[in-house]
Amino acid sequence: MATRIMQDRHAEVSQAAATLGATIADSGERNWWEITLAGKRVGDIRYEPPTRVWLATTGIESTVGDLTGCLRFVIRRN
Repeated sequence: MATRIMQDRHAEVSQAAATLGATIADSGERNWWEITLAGKRVGDIRYEPPTRVWLATTGIESTVGDLTGCLRFVIRRN
């Protein structure tokens, strides 16, 4: 079941990023992805299961919220 949840989450992040013109890459850690825009790494996004929120980081800036809002934050901060 945990594998299925991770696959679903990965697909959700990938689809949301593609909608915004970005791509994702696994960071090597669970629930954590690197966001790439035009071939350049622009930030990270991760999911925090205990609190059920997304955390987006770019440079020293970060935000917490829903998936789409966090992805937009990373891309705007680029």
